[in-house]
Amino acid sequence: MKKKNQASEKWLEIIIYILLAIILIGLFACLIILTP
Repeated sequence: MKKKNQASEKWLEIIIYILLAIILIGLFACLIILTP
């Protein structure tokens, strides 16, 4: 059970990092699009 819990925590960390990366990419894309 402990191994499964650690694996799930790793997956949660990976998902959080992916979401943060998507948000940062979205912000940079908005800045590039808004700049004339």
